[in-house]
Amino acid sequence: TMMLVVDYQDACRREAKLSWTAYQNMQGGIEKYEIYVSVNGAALQYLSEVSANNTSYIATDLETNQTYCFVVAAVNNGAMAKAYSTKTCFEFVEDETADFAYIRYVSVENNHHIAIKVFTSGDTLPFKKIELYRSVNTMNHFTLFSAQTYNGTAHYTFIDSTADVQTTLYYYKSLIINSCDAVATESNTAHNILLQGEATAQQNTCRWNEYATWDGGVAHYAVYRKMETDLDFAQIENSIFPTNYNTYTDDVAALYGFGSVFQYYVEATENVNQYGFNDRSKSNYIALTQLPNTYIPNAFSPLAMENKVFMPINSFVSPAEYRFQIFDRYGNLLFFTKDPYKGWDGRVKGDLMPIGVYVYTLSYKYPDGKIYQTKGTVTLVK
Repeated sequence: TMMLVVDYQDACRREAKLSWTAYQNMQGGIEKYEIYVSVNGAALQYLSEVSANNTSYIATDLETNQTYCFVVAAVNNGAMAKAYSTKTCFEFVEDETADFAYIRYVSVENNHHIAIKVFTSGDTLPFKKIELYRSVNTMNHFTLFSAQTYNGTAHYTFIDSTADVQTTLYYYKSLIINSCDAVATESNTAHNILLQGEATAQQNTCRWNEYATWDGGVAHYAVYRKMETDLDFAQIENSIFPTNYNTYTDDVAALYGFGSVFQYYVEATENVNQYGFNDRSKSNYIALTQLPNTYIPNAFSPLAMENKVFMPINSFVSPAEYRFQIFDRYGNLLFFTKDPYKGWDGRVKGDLMPIGVYVYTLSYKYPDGKIYQTKGTVTLVK
């Protein structure tokens, strides 16, 4: 009895190689082997034949999602007798026909690089590699940016550390390459959020492009702000409805005491999509600067109901390199602070200083790096 096995299916060539053990001790000797095939349960039909010294055959032109059964018959010289093998059956499935790829998000990370996360069918359907393509400021000139080999999982993350996240819009798409070195599928196209803005008197305006590449669409945008006195960003708005071009104006008139530089970024949140994801995408950071302003009184009265403390009236003054000093007429330092919003109460070690004229110096750094310096006198009255 012969044993027939299917030892290899080549989805790329749409072929299956059949091999079997040689039939032994056939009366009259073996003249040839005949190959019979059944498709989807139909009756066996003659397919082809090979010589007696050949124990393999390649079935070609297989069709996807069809069930094939093969039987080999050993035929003796004179075709007076035949011996049949066992039947072997398999369903031919063309490799990776159901592959898909979906870019979950394109997001700027730490204002430094762009992360691109791709969801694929790789947890159930293997492929050869996944390629990422990038186009700069347009959707018409994609070039290969990076590739990763199949690792048995569904998710693949790419990092674009060459991106200029402050000035440039980048479009990305991914391709699944199957074992035949052919494109099995192409993903959606996705891009980063590019945030820009401008500062006017006591207002900072942020503008950004629509993140229009999610399957579920954008649910809303949130705006985050960091002032000079903050350790980290804080959310200041989280319900901006998406439009083609989005704008948010931050009224900072009441924030004059927190420095001159305000940083912002925007985050988009996705509606739940068909895959069950509701991802987020962050923009770049921008820094918007309010011009510092300082007014310095020329007198103060520590014992009065008002104007008891002498200090510059600062608006949007940065604490960076801030120095405010008071001297007596002999040049002795009486008071010193690095806080733009602290002043002198006319006392030294708890003792009220006498009526008279005192000298002050003030310096701090402008947002452009230049140093503001001034010197003058103030009169202490009672």
